[in-house]
Amino acid sequence: FPFAPLEELSRDRASSHYRIELPDRRLFLAFRTHADVDDLAVAWASVMAKLVRELFMERFNAWFARVCPGVRPTAGYVTDGRRFLKDVEHVVAERGLPAHWLVRAR
Repeated sequence: FPFAPLEELSRDRASSHYRIELPDRRLFLAFRTHADVDDLAVAWASVMAKLVRELFMERFNAWFARVCPGVRPTAGYVTDGRRFLKDVEHVVAERGLPAHWLVRAR
């Protein structure tokens, strides 16, 4: 909502709350740590996000196994991800794969 006023209502270490004013309505937005404990919808969204990640990683590993036979799969977390990137660096270079396709940047 780049052209809508955003008002911070409250913020602490565990949560932050905002109001967005649109011409025809108000939106309230909340960010909370551990929201999945208190909210079933958030818990299900978390489960679904984890499932989608796992399914993506299966496809990711299958593709690299085809183009780089013998490479050990990765779950994609930092330590093992670094090992995996080293194992496949020649394939990445040969195919000109952009780093941002393989490494998350914040």
